[in-house]
Amino acid sequence: MPQLWIETWVGQFFWLLVILFFFHFYMVNNVIPTIATIIKVRKTLGEDTTLETSTAKENSELKISLPSATVKTSSITNFASARANWIKNNS
Repeated sequence: MPQLWIETWVGQFFWLLVILFFFHFYMVNNVIPTIATIIKVRKTLGEDTTLETSTAKENSELKISLPSATVKTSSITNFASARANWIKNNS
């Protein structure tokens, strides 16, 4: 079985390191910054809305208070424009 031959381990180890290096490079430069931006945008948009609930004994209604700043962000329907708007406002 060639995968158990000691002579082939160096080549297998080399290609494993090459693949892991490129995977790490891709994750650090593309995936993680995108996730960080999504989290920041969600936090920014989420800070505008406060949700207040009362106990079931007092009242079973759900009260939502929306500040006036939410009117601007609630009209944003897709993530790309929300992200561009957030970047423009925080630059």
